Amino acid sequence: MNKYPFLERKDTMNHKGVTLIIVTSPIPSHPSTTLIDVAIESVLKMKYPFSEMIISYDKDRKNTSGYKTYKKRMKSKYRQFKHLELNKHGHFIGTFHNALNHCKTKHFFLLQHDISLEGIFPIQECLRTDLPWNIIATHHFKEDKPPKTHWFPIMKITKDKNLLKSWGWSERIFLSKRDWMMDKIYEYYHKGKTKNFIESIFHKEFDKLWKKTQGIKKFNDISTEPKYMKIYNEFWNEWKIYNLKGSVAHHVHLHGRTAKRKQKKITKRKTKRKNNKKQAGLMIKINEDHLKTWGGTEIGNFGVHHMDRPEDCVPCALNFMGFDLETCDLLSRLSDGGILSGDILQLLKNKYTQLDFSILGTKNIEIKNESYEIILNDFFDKIIENNYAILTVLSFKDKSIGHAVITGKENDIPFLFDTQKDELIFTIPNIVEKLVEMKVTQMGFIIGKDKNTGEIYKDDYSLGL
Repeated sequence: MNKYPFLERKDTMNHKGVTLIIVTSPIPSHPSTTLIDVAIESVLKMKYPFSEMIISYDKDRKNTSGYKTYKKRMKSKYRQFKHLELNKHGHFIGTFHNALNHCKTKHFFLLQHDISLEGIFPIQECLRTDLPWNIIATHHFKEDKPPKTHWFPIMKITKDKNLLKSWGWSERIFLSKRDWMMDKIYEYYHKGKTKNFIESIFHKEFDKLWKKTQGIKKFNDISTEPKYMKIYNEFWNEWKIYNLKGSVAHHVHLHGRTAKRKQKKITKRKTKRKNNKKQAGLMIKINEDHLKTWGGTEIGNFGVHHMDRPEDCVPCALNFMGFDLETCDLLSRLSDGGILSGDILQLLKNKYTQLDFSILGTKNIEIKNESYEIILNDFFDKIIENNYAILTVLSFKDKSIGHAVITGKENDIPFLFDTQKDELIFTIPNIVEKLVEMKVTQMGFIIGKDKNTGEIYKDDYSLGL
């Protein structure tokens, strides 16, 4: 498919006012507009006098009827908005850039289609602040100054009552400058540093900086000593990012990628694997479409007729990893009491005799954000490679049965995928939220090593969708 062309900015916008931009793309809940209705209402209820309001639609690569119906409903329901449709796939960043091309004001306010604003974003006060800024964003914490996280490793109190100087930001909801943002997107896209998001550029570059500057690997070890802050401030000056204090306003994720529309039950995958080879390894290569087409409304999970049985999480996860449907169906029928971690290892050892299988397990985890962040950062840095996925077993507080999920990285973005529930969560902060909610006390990452070389076995052929 032809991709959206990121052209250089040709004009300058100095008109006063703020344009509301909403970016949307295909998600499993379409054609329902429920999620975006909540998102839009959360901003419109502020009654801020936006100069113009734009909804920008990414192109659906699969041309599904649900997305077509969704767009028709949106145009009928929100006639006060300008509706822009891409004719080439652009990811978030291209859909966003297209809206900026049509923006007629110096400033814009961006909202993603599955994000709700809690509180009042003080747009006018932010426009009048004396602080030098390019981005003012919300975070997802209710606290004024959130705890130190990988996504927000440094935050500083400022003289502005609403704002924190931040070395981290989320493009969920933010206020920014049209010309500056267009130039940034053009610069970094053509440098080859992004093809889907803009926020990830900042985080990747700052990660490299603090690791190199201090010779450390964990964000918890970042120092704010003057000798280091001088370097970090030089980096910050390129972006000039502030976060709103959580008590002023913060955002809530409605999880559009995992929210499903009601559908008829499907008992088998509609799409068969083209290269269902026997090796079906435990660290598998994923392509850009696999996470979006496995399960949900497009294909339907394996075993949705067993969705109420917790013990079927293992067959669902193994099916995602490349195991044939017949094997997984047999496992499901034999798993009335659940499949233990030891059973999984024995199954793998019997099937793949050339590999040694083991579980890289954590010790008991204290149920708090910081504990999970340390583990996940270490795992995604050292074990999992980009565009690979691995089988992961979770254990819970006060529960005897665990749960099998998939963890991995797609386009350098960490994800956790609950294949049984069709719940797909991207980025470490969002994964951490889920682990806290589930009260996970241990995590086990199942790997297979080649008996001859001792290297983690990587399978590039099992999926082949």
